Amino acid sequence: MHGFTLRKGAVLERNQAQVRIVRIVEDGSIVLEDLQTGYVSICRKDDLLDEYLAGALSAYDPSAAMLPNLRVFGRPLEELPDHVKCEAYRRKRYLDFLADAGRVPWTKAEMESLIQAAATTFGDDKPPTVSSLYRWHRRLQLTQDVRSLVPQYHRRGPARPNTNPEVIALLVQAVRHAAKTMQRWTMVDVESTLQDLVDKENYGRPDNLQLKMPTRRTLYRLIPHLGEYGLESSEVARGKGRCAVKLTSQTVRTKAILERAELDHTPTDLFIVADKTFLPLGRPLMTIVIDHYSRMVLGYHFRFGGPSISAVLGALRHAILPKCAAESVIPGLTVEHRWHCYGVMQRLVVDNGAELHSDALRRACFHLGIELVFCPVRQPRFKGTIERYLKTLNYGFAHSLPGTSLAHLSERGDYDPLKDAILTLSEFKHALEKWILDIYAQTPHRSLNEDTPYHAWAIAAGFQPPRLPQSAIDIVPALGISTTRCIRHDAIGLAKLRYSTEALRKIMRRYGEGISVRLMYDPEDLGKILVWPPEGDSPLVVPAIFPEYANGLTLAQHRLIRALAKERRMSEQDEASLMYNKADLARRIQDLLRSRKLRVRKMAARLQGATSEHPTRKLDRSVATSKRISRQKVDLSTSLALSSVKPFPKMRLP
Repeated sequence: MHGFTLRKGAVLERNQAQVRIVRIVEDGSIVLEDLQTGYVSICRKDDLLDEYLAGALSAYDPSAAMLPNLRVFGRPLEELPDHVKCEAYRRKRYLDFLADAGRVPWTKAEMESLIQAAATTFGDDKPPTVSSLYRWHRRLQLTQDVRSLVPQYHRRGPARPNTNPEVIALLVQAVRHAAKTMQRWTMVDVESTLQDLVDKENYGRPDNLQLKMPTRRTLYRLIPHLGEYGLESSEVARGKGRCAVKLTSQTVRTKAILERAELDHTPTDLFIVADKTFLPLGRPLMTIVIDHYSRMVLGYHFRFGGPSISAVLGALRHAILPKCAAESVIPGLTVEHRWHCYGVMQRLVVDNGAELHSDALRRACFHLGIELVFCPVRQPRFKGTIERYLKTLNYGFAHSLPGTSLAHLSERGDYDPLKDAILTLSEFKHALEKWILDIYAQTPHRSLNEDTPYHAWAIAAGFQPPRLPQSAIDIVPALGISTTRCIRHDAIGLAKLRYSTEALRKIMRRYGEGISVRLMYDPEDLGKILVWPPEGDSPLVVPAIFPEYANGLTLAQHRLIRALAKERRMSEQDEASLMYNKADLARRIQDLLRSRKLRVRKMAARLQGATSEHPTRKLDRSVATSKRISRQKVDLSTSLALSSVKPFPKMRLP
């Protein structure tokens, strides 16, 4: 993805005007020159970053008009066939291997030996030629966008194959049988299995209804499209396209910030309490991203529940974008230093969790130009920086607060953390950023030659400013969930919610009702979605038709509200029905928060959708509708498959 850095000479698009950075003053002020009027203005660096977050500032590439023949794929990668995506990942891996080799002269002898070494490492039987590698390298240098490595792909002919659907169904069975019975299968194996299935199906059929066996060439064309018929890509090709595992026998060394970042999860050794009842909710799961060079924390994300791809993408979003200061909710506690860490990292090192091997993370890293590296299984020392920091976080921060669970049960003795817990989620976020910026970042680090992480980042960022995506909205397609939907009656349906705007109606009038489009949504906020028209690389922001209901609503909450409506035999799409069940769910969650069982209270906190981005998020208990709805009582604990919940008795305070 094309990005930019705040350095002298950079051209930006600010409020629909092109400006150039003329000078950067030591106190953080930046001198800007309007390219059209020549007007010179001065602004602070922090103000520019705030404008970038608000969408009023983005990168401007004046060389785009000079490169009309260099095509950059701007649509979601899910629209590409698996073999096209694998080829794009393969090109990126070769260029990463070339970058890791350092400055190598572009001679045929040197490059052939380098390509052969890369092919041996990747297990590639058909390595590229020197001219192909140079062409990929040149395209990436000219565009500064990793999406330019996507091969030219033009979908021709009908959207679906002309082969008989019954034959395609038999082909799916043949591929599944081959993938299940053989570790590695070939097209010959699939063809022989398919021939047997076709012969059995034709037995007893009349001559005019006989199924025709497709040729092997047709089978090769059909295999990439079998995902539309429910066949998983892992069943088509085992082990293909997996990111490489970097092995090393020496200590990892980096020379600049954002060259290597490490990500991991850990349960925080601290119990959090509810805002009103002050009853313990449980220990939130923390996801941390740290910079290897400066040992500075890039971003974090915490929530109630287990590891998930939403937590990983949330931590990446917080790490890449400029930070806003946490809300001051603890009286007398002031964060003295500003969090200046932001930017796209070159390499992201993770372990082998199931959520980290998801297609969503792999697509996000490719979209942002990040090399995804997996550590060997059960060897956490290959990302020792983040492992050591997580221990420092718990021992240096969490264990010093009231309500800590400590590291081991044997250390507690007579101490009961549930009785001493006092911090809410928003207070925990405020205290955490205070510790990260004013204590940990200001403490001399042994690996930095007794320099502090905060100072090490500031010095390195002065020589090499961090790179940001072209605009703040560009990070949304990378960190969202992609799917396809059809436009029906001027609206798009997603999870029984409808989204519409005037631009969407124009698409339907042009292409006809039922046209399929690609969309991206955030499961943490169903208030709006991004929609890509059939032609074009720029998405449209489409809001929900019922914003009072959908704004700030998570996908998990919406599914539970629909389940309540279905159990009450009410409409799952009517605005009045949804608003009533939403208010009722909010009341039921508040009842669960007063339960005697910690497991139930933790589940209720997870249903509230409270995270580090929205620590005080709660469902609206008001019913904003004029329609009358019969109030049918439903036991929420039964709907959630829980045992009977007994709330705490009400006590009168002195």
